[in-house]
Amino acid sequence: KNFYFLLRRMLWYQPFKIHSELHAAALYNQVLPDYLNGHILALPNGTLPSSTIDELTLLSALQQIVNERCSPSGIVVSPDDVRTTLPVTALRDLKRKEWIAKVHRQCVTMRHIPPSQARQLLLTTLNEWPLFGGNAVSIDSTTDTKSRRANMICVNRTGLNFTKHDTHELITTYPLEDIMSCRHNKVGNEQFVDIKYGDLMVQRITRLKVDQAFELATLIQQYLQAVLIARQSTAPYGPDLMITRDYDDDTLKAEEDAGEQYFAGSPTNAKTSNQLDQMAQTKSNFESRPHVNKPLDLSHKMNEAALSTRL
Repeated sequence: KNFYFLLRRMLWYQPFKIHSELHAAALYNQVLPDYLNGHILALPNGTLPSSTIDELTLLSALQQIVNERCSPSGIVVSPDDVRTTLPVTALRDLKRKEWIAKVHRQCVTMRHIPPSQARQLLLTTLNEWPLFGGNAVSIDSTTDTKSRRANMICVNRTGLNFTKHDTHELITTYPLEDIMSCRHNKVGNEQFVDIKYGDLMVQRITRLKVDQAFELATLIQQYLQAVLIARQSTAPYGPDLMITRDYDDDTLKAEEDAGEQYFAGSPTNAKTSNQLDQMAQTKSNFESRPHVNKPLDLSHKMNEAALSTRL
């Protein structure tokens, strides 16, 4: 029997890098269907801005190069070639003849670009779009008044983006840095995702009714874990030397473990809402200490070491 091992990148939090032609081809084949289905193309007020039309023309020409319809030896771009390289949501804004003329003119100026470079240019261009790398899920309802007009949520490195299903117009965004926790709840046959967000002074909870609640909560928790790892890696002197000597090691370790456990979101390890609230408060206390992220003052230790050496 033949088996296929399929890989898909789910998190796009780290800076976008392409390591080889094979890596570029794998990302290209993953991103292209979402692009052509219109999942990452936002249409403000349901229309295409002129700047977006220019970008779509460029992206279509790059696909013609990858598909070997545009090369130094000649350009053979048919109406179907143009139609199949544009997002379905963009075809209604311009007539097909207009798209063909624009793409053909773009191909003339880019026909000397090799296919490998065309893939990378397409990826780097889409990387600048707000919804790039997003995983979209339909939502039935939300308790947040700001996002009630939205019926989809797209999770990516910018946060939780609430959009409209037909135009993917952005309604509001919860930045990842503002999200404090995420839980999957089930009441009868209905599934929910409860998102707690805000700052140390004000916190709010938004409940989303969604069929794919478990998958959505898991994805959000993975992004939150990525944020936590990024914070630790950029802390002065590394994560082990972030805290000054005002706190003993046992207390610090207990608070840090509790904070990380809650931040990662693990409702299976907490049996009651009171336990979750206590863990959240512990995390808030841990992050709000004024000496967090300050270098450890080791001058007294150095003086003691020097004195003991002389003795």
